[in-house]
Amino acid sequence: MNKEERSMAVDEAEQVQDGKGVTILDLFNAVRKHVITAVVTLVIVMVAICAYTFTRTPQYTATSELLATYRSSAAAAGASSNAGELSSGANYINSQIQTYPQLVKTESVLQPVIDDLGLDTTVKGLAASVTASNPDGTMLVDISVNNPDPKQASSIANSVAENLRKQVTSTIYSDEGDKIVSPVNLTVVQQAYAPASPSSPNVKLNLAAGLAVGVILGIVVAFIKDLLDTRVRRDSDVTAVIDAPVLGSLSRNEAYAGTSPVIISRPASREAEEIRRLRTNVMFVSTTDAHGSIAAQIKPSRTLRFGHGLEDGKEHGNIP
Repeated sequence: MNKEERSMAVDEAEQVQDGKGVTILDLFNAVRKHVITAVVTLVIVMVAICAYTFTRTPQYTATSELLATYRSSAAAAGASSNAGELSSGANYINSQIQTYPQLVKTESVLQPVIDDLGLDTTVKGLAASVTASNPDGTMLVDISVNNPDPKQASSIANSVAENLRKQVTSTIYSDEGDKIVSPVNLTVVQQAYAPASPSSPNVKLNLAAGLAVGVILGIVVAFIKDLLDTRVRRDSDVTAVIDAPVLGSLSRNEAYAGTSPVIISRPASREAEEIRRLRTNVMFVSTTDAHGSIAAQIKPSRTLRFGHGLEDGKEHGNIP
């Protein structure tokens, strides 16, 4: 471990001990230690998003548009009278046009559409694919239809618009038999045409969202796994738990299992050098606490505990 890595590990340990909470460095270290878990999580999310996106039936959306106007009955009246009627007519349309999105889904509008086009569906089923809206501040009514067939979508949208126009502008009769003409006139200002591309699923949006969710979820899973992982893997894991310096680390190796010390049996090996480095560091430890303990890491998951008694110039230890 170089000086920079030791400094990062010490800073991380101090943050944990001071209770400063999770930092970006904590998340980065968690992902670095559990990168396979993070990648597997990302892959699972992307596979699920792809399966959802590419197995859905493409839907096409066709939209027709109508304009609501007031049918004036004062064309022969004076200008002031006509202006007053138009003002009250605008207020009337504003109140009535808000009901048209609900009127579109009623049987009186949709049943003629089913009969005219010979659709094999019910009013309730057709209503689920039809949406209507009134853009704020306008006298327009937009009718949109979703259907797997683009031509069918445009045909239904145009038929719904026409039947809504008939329903709103139709003449009704009072109980006395008087003829009442609707004051609202609906005009189709935009026919629906067969769309060239599907409106859903949005492949690019779904994949981008899946990638973002996968990355975030991968980081979260890696961090949770790191919190639940109590094994000692690095020097920083030791310093995060105890307030003591790491004097050295020993790799797991069969060389330590022999009856003869590794310094004698293999004096030129890496294991022997690790022992010498550890011995040197122990010798320079302050003698203030003659019975102190120094923790060192045996990679990947064993801990070596060294007790030091410098009064006789010897070190002794055990591997639990």
